[in-house]
Amino acid sequence: MATWDNWMPELQLAAPTAPVPLIHLCLNRAARDFCANTRAWQVWLDPVQATGDATQEYGLDLPMGAEVVRLEAATLDGKPLEVVMAMDTEGDPVAMSRLRGLVCTDLQNFYLPSGQVGAVRVKCTLQPTISASTVPDLVASRFFEALRDGALSELLAKDNTDFFKPELAAVHLERFNQAKNTAQAAVWRNHGTRGGGARKVGWC
Repeated sequence: MATWDNWMPELQLAAPTAPVPLIHLCLNRAARDFCANTRAWQVWLDPVQATGDATQEYGLDLPMGAEVVRLEAATLDGKPLEVVMAMDTEGDPVAMSRLRGLVCTDLQNFYLPSGQVGAVRVKCTLQPTISASTVPDLVASRFFEALRDGALSELLAKDNTDFFKPELAAVHLERFNQAKNTAQAAVWRNHGTRGGGARKVGWC
């Protein structure tokens, strides 16, 4: 994992008197924004063994410092498994018992209402938590400049500071938005058109 220290030289050069906690906060917000809007951080989580109990909830085993933006797909013993939002089930017990899929309850847990047995794997889009101080190395290396621009767009827009540079902040914001658009298109090409995964993606 790459820490915020990787970006500190450039951000401190742009705003020498900015407090380090503020710089870290801006980096965290930029990373959360970027990951949530581009789907750039996607992982297949380790398998969870489903026991066949239709009422049992299973937790998503997430990397430290990460939280789920959405569930992208799921498999049961390697076969595609439908992903459904709990709010879309309408609480119909008959319909639920017939649903041979995965029901996402709160972006942290899921259950299998028809009581399947086997190894469940879930593919998620993740973002750093609000207290995280790292991003995956792949995200950091591929999108270093984007996260830098995102952080600077907020940092240099702080009024009543000696590093308040609204015109420059606007330039960095434009670059950040362009980078998000480019990354979003690339991720959709790489992930959105592939086969496999869930038969129906629930944007949990």
